Amino acid sequence: LPSTCAGIRTRKSLLPLSQAEYSCFSDLLTTLYRYYHLPIGAPGQLVHFFAKSSGTSFSFRRSTVDDEHDGIISFSLPITFYTLSPKWIFYILSLILLEKRVVLVHRNIRILSSILLSFIPLLRPFSYQSVFITILPLKMAEFLSAPVPYLIGMLSRPDPLRGYHPRSFRSRIRKHFSQSENPVTPYGEDFVLIDLEREEVLTMHENPWNVVPPLPRNDALQSCVSRYFQELLEYTVELQSYPYQPSPRHRSLTQAVSLSFEKYFASWVSDLPGHFVRDFSIKSEPITVFVPETFLAQEAGEDQAFFDAFFNTQIFRCYLDGILL
Repeated sequence: LPSTCAGIRTRKSLLPLSQAEYSCFSDLLTTLYRYYHLPIGAPGQLVHFFAKSSGTSFSFRRSTVDDEHDGIISFSLPITFYTLSPKWIFYILSLILLEKRVVLVHRNIRILSSILLSFIPLLRPFSYQSVFITILPLKMAEFLSAPVPYLIGMLSRPDPLRGYHPRSFRSRIRKHFSQSENPVTPYGEDFVLIDLEREEVLTMHENPWNVVPPLPRNDALQSCVSRYFQELLEYTVELQSYPYQPSPRHRSLTQAVSLSFEKYFASWVSDLPGHFVRDFSIKSEPITVFVPETFLAQEAGEDQAFFDAFFNTQIFRCYLDGILL
């Protein structure tokens, strides 16, 4: 077999082929080569391709969404809003922003993956900096004991978390691990498992809603998101189908929701430069430092706890570095 075939480079190998087999193999390589080098169409453009080897032709239209995050939101957020109420969305966002160890459980892999993927772009202008696993196999559940922040999806509760009620979770988990070879539970105070179908939260805290402070300054956001949420819900119910294939109306509403979240989070840091202190001791390389105490002093008491914890996260530090550098 030659090392090149119709412009395609392959590794040199010895393979006995009949003339018919060689012709078929050559046509296949040529088709793959043509498909690989197919020009990428403009957003919204219809692209055609003809596979000569099989006589098959197909067409596809490129999405009008250029940004990867916007594309994820357009297809994932309708499912998220149809599955979760705004209360749960706000709660999960608080857990993610404060870098807790978060596990979301749902039996439907399509719904679960869509929900997890939709939370990442909702964080803009911030970006998630920790472990993100859309689907973690049950046989790898020991990964949940890793002492790092994460956002993980699972199709079922791992042992020994099956069948536990939130009220008895703390005592039963401690009893279980006290009788095992390793008496220290891997599920610490920052571990939160949310069963999305049962709407149950398993955590070592007595009150699962006190694991993290609520999102600050969120009254206007709640009002806005609730309105879009209701419109999305009513429209989806009207279509009498799960929004696996979102319509233009779905996409328009979800883009509006995404923009509302982005403006909301951007408002947190809009006056951040007013809390910078710059040292000009070395004029060629001045040093700028953020002073969180002055920022917290202007916040309401119920919001201070959230910002105080948020300023110590990797999410905020990476955002701050992007401003200062």
